[in-house]
Formats: sequence, C-alpha cells, structure tokens
Amino acid sequence: KTELADTLTIDPDKALGHVIELFVERKFIELADEAEEEISETTRFILKDNKRPILDYYKNNAISFFVPAAYTAMAILRTDTFQFSARDLTDTYLFLQDLFMDEFSFDEEKTSQDHINTCFKAFVAEGIMVPHPELQGAFNLTSEGFRKLSCFAGFLGPFLESYKVALLYFDTHPPDKHDAKERIKKIQSLGVKMFKRQEIILKESLSKINYMNACTRFMDKGISGQDQHDEIAGLMEIIENLLTVGTTPRL
Repeated sequence: KTELADTLTIDPDKALGHVIELFVERKFIELADEAEEEISETTRFILKDNKRPILDYYKNNAISFFVPAAYTAMAILRTDTFQFSARDLTDTYLFLQDLFMDEFSFDEEKTSQDHINTCFKAFVAEGIMVPHPELQGAFNLTSEGFRKLSCFAGFLGPFLESYKVALLYFDTHPPDKHDAKERIKKIQSLGVKMFKRQEIILKESLSKINYMNACTRFMDKGISGQDQHDEIAGLMEIIENLLTVGTTPRL
C-alpha cells in the first residue's frame, strides 16, 4: 500500500491542474489551440517526440508502484477475451516478471497469483472488471475497463520496444562480435533507425539503460548472438504480440 501526498488526497483535481499548468509553462506539452486562454476539461494538448523522454523520467520515478498492475493488465489484454480467470494470466505474468527481472524488483514472498489477486481486488473496486454472476473465479471486463487496462499496460511499452531492439541486434550478429561498450552503441544506432522507420514508436524506448538491462537479461538466458535464432524468434514473437495487444496507440 502506498500513501498519497496530502495535495492528492485533499483536492486531486487541483493537484492535476497545477501539474498540467507547470508542464505547459516548462513546454513539456503545448496547447493544441494556442488561442485558448484557460485550460479546461476539454483542452487538448500536443506532446512532441523530443519531450517524451523528459516525461518518462517522471513516470519512472513512480512506476514501481504500478508494475504488478501493468503485468496483470497486459496479461488480461493478451487473453483477447472479455471473460477470464486468474489462472488464465499466470503464464504471461511470469513471462513479464522474468523478462524484466533487471528492471523491476518484486516481492519474492508473494507468488504471481498473490499479485494477480491483489490487482483483481483493485480492478473490481475501480470498475475495470466485475465478477461473473455464475462462474466462480471468473470475471468480465467492462468497456471502460478495457481503456483503463490499456493505460496500465502502456507503462511497459517503452521497455518492450527497447528489448525488441536488443533482440534484433542479437539475431543479426554472431556471438562476441562486439564488446559490451560497442554492443550498446550498435543497439542505440539500430534503435534510432527503427524509430525513424516507425518499427518502434516511442522515443523514450531509445534508452541506453534499457538496452544495457536487456543485454544483461538476454545473455543471462543464454542468448549471445544469431546462433540462438530459434529462441530469439520465439521471444520476439511474444514481445511483438504484447506490443500489439497491450499498448495504447499514440494520438
């Protein structure tokens, strides 16, 4: 459980408004209509690609509180159905937990089912899903819940794209082709090319730290180069699938 700052508990709307005004003032975001004199609930904003990594910094300061929710949301969306149970999510949850072992810590005293069940309680309380009226242990996703789950799953988008780039590097180079420093440079260059070709869409995924963690994780799993093509292809297929079903399209 995480305690909220007094500004959020007393008047969350005022706190959000203050942050939006600050972001506009610092040019992190821009008004879609520059002639608009006051920010309202209907105000639309523009976020430029070169500002996304700045906002990502703020997001990453708080992302640890949302990781189980992001994993669970992604797993629900991957079922591609509006009816599911906790056991339907275990494989995807464990895959994400293993893939991002070097990104996020987790409570080893709790099982994946413990985390999923905790998220289920929160999701039901938020109206994201409702218990099935007849099938014990089954839940139905609400129409509003689908949108909210996409927001939670979107936390993982930059990391999945970074790992996709790193995997492609390994799939196109022999083992030990480059030392660690040169490897990261090559992956960064590849990432920029993929971003320009819209093969990845999030500017914040061009992260050196993400690439370093991805290389560490994949090498720990025995992936060192194109000799492991079949294993790489299997991982790439899952990551591509997760990116397709679990990330919110940019507007």
